[in-house]
Amino acid sequence: MNINQNMEERLWNFIDGHINEAERITIQELLKVNAIWKNKYAELLIINHSLHHAELEEPSMRFSSNVMDAIYKTQLSPVSKKYINTKIIGFIGFFFLTIIAVLLIYGFGQVEWNSSDSGGYNIPFEFPKIEYGFLSNNIIKQFFIISLVVLALMLFDNYLSSKKKLQH
Repeated sequence: MNINQNMEERLWNFIDGHINEAERITIQELLKVNAIWKNKYAELLIINHSLHHAELEEPSMRFSSNVMDAIYKTQLSPVSKKYINTKIIGFIGFFFLTIIAVLLIYGFGQVEWNSSDSGGYNIPFEFPKIEYGFLSNNIIKQFFIISLVVLALMLFDNYLSSKKKLQH
């Protein structure tokens, strides 16, 4: 450690009162005899006095409100429009609609429309047992569940954003 740093540290501890009695007596003797210690002590006392008596500037009471009002007036561009590609969203919507259409066509294809055994009712067709074997795969079930959750979240987001636009 440098001698000046050691002297400065000891003097700061002396000014703040963070030293023991023997160290305090030693520094008082050095201040009486050594001119360098006396000059440094005078400098540090001036700094200490200015630090303790300096007034802190405080912002006005409406500072936060004024800043937020200024930000609101700048008309920030919506960030989400930069990152959302409408073509990709359209493709995803087309994909889901295609899947729904294929499932409906497959389901209607399994129905026998010209059946005469209706069990006593006058229904012109019979509801056969539809084979759901292709849906027994867990991956396909998870895919459809995740797809439905994503669609539900998109609808909920659309509802909230339209509600937010009506408020402003």
